Amino acid sequence: MTKATYALDVASQYFCDGSEQQTPAAFSHARLTQITDESGSTKYGNDAYGRVPSKKQVTGQQTLNVGYTYGSCGGSQRQASVTLLKPE
Repeated sequence: MTKATYALDVASQYFCDGSEQQTPAAFSHARLTQITDESGSTKYGNDAYGRVPSKKQVTGQQTLNVGYTYGSCGGSQRQASVTLLKPE
């Protein structure tokens, strides 16, 4: 986890997987899994290919779930669709 403070003194925390060492070099090899700040949190799912297949954003009493699908185009993986999922 690392913490950054932005304009208006708003602090955000960033969480990554795959790294016990919380250094810039370690973060360069880890995947972002969550961001939190005073407005709420955003959690990211990660698959084995480094893609983000899901995102869950919580702000106050509202939860937004988003699913992402990927297809191949000329041998490279590209995002194919974004779907707003039903709230939990």
